[in-house]
Amino acid sequence: YADAKAPDRPTSAGLEEYMNLNSSTPSLKRDNDPPISRGRRRFGEKLQHIPDTSRSQAVFLKDYRKSLEIQLTVLREEILILDNNLDELVLADERLPWHKPAFDACSARRLVLKEQEAMWDLELRRVRQESLIQKYFQHFENMREFF
Repeated sequence: YADAKAPDRPTSAGLEEYMNLNSSTPSLKRDNDPPISRGRRRFGEKLQHIPDTSRSQAVFLKDYRKSLEIQLTVLREEILILDNNLDELVLADERLPWHKPAFDACSARRLVLKEQEAMWDLELRRVRQESLIQKYFQHFENMREFF
């Protein structure tokens, strides 16, 4: 634990890549539609072949959330181990003063991991919120289709 380098922060940059995987799918705009009418449907008109990007985004967010939860669990377990090591080093430091560098390294690593935990926790909250928004958006789209 001598090096105090934190693991990389998970990002949602993969979301854009995931959403662009199907770049060969037809666009939402029909060629003969004027720009104003894009995205609007007349009453009773069936939906055209629109790729279901909101559903694939919801799947991605669910997988990303699960990944973040697993990473946070592993990180918290490592912090718990470091806390136990620090307790042992404090006890050993009273008897053996040369344990001080190990204590400092362990303490520095713990601080870095606590900062990483806070960042990932915020990212997890953001993903949960975005997932909830996506769920309500999908529900709204379903209701709009119904009426």
